[in-house]
Amino acid sequence: MPLPSTAPAEADNGFTSGEVDEADQPTLHSWEPQEQYENIQISKLVPGAGRICILGRVVNLYEPPPPNKMPSTAKGCFKLHVRDDSGTLMVRLWFAKVDYQLRLGQLVSVWTTRISHMDFTEGNHSTAQTASSATTIFPERDRSCYIMVEESLTKENIFRAPIGYHSDEQLPGLVALKHFVDGGHEFPNVKVLVCVKSIGGRKKCTGKGT
Repeated sequence: MPLPSTAPAEADNGFTSGEVDEADQPTLHSWEPQEQYENIQISKLVPGAGRICILGRVVNLYEPPPPNKMPSTAKGCFKLHVRDDSGTLMVRLWFAKVDYQLRLGQLVSVWTTRISHMDFTEGNHSTAQTASSATTIFPERDRSCYIMVEESLTKENIFRAPIGYHSDEQLPGLVALKHFVDGGHEFPNVKVLVCVKSIGGRKKCTGKGT
């Protein structure tokens, strides 16, 4: 009589397919910090090492061309500008296999172990100037850092008002979009309040007979 097999039904080098999937796609599974992290406002961040957690909203998102020097196993990097009511933090999010489904307006929690000064020479994106601090995370390689989309809170009115806004005061520097285009952009600290209707290149639609 053959002996019963003791190997897992689904295995890869001794690990089940579920364990392999959890290792390859950590953001698709639950994550709990193993150490104590301090919840802190972005404006109070100090460059240096420390376990901190930031809650903020994604106000800018782009994927720059791969740099010459990248962490081992990394395939690319997203740069996010995450904002709370006090300031903006730039997050460099390295990725290898995880397909991060990130978009503007999402509320995210970021766990990190180091804050650095913002490098204003990075890229030519205008919003880079609004971030005073930066952090770099690679959750697939470093389990002490993580990013989580707070789906249950994304639609809440958290961190939606412009920084410095008070309901009983006029927002300083607020101008109409036309005035901004006509030269208002040359003045410091100018703000434009708009509603984003679409993201991407402009599309030209033609109807029948045109």
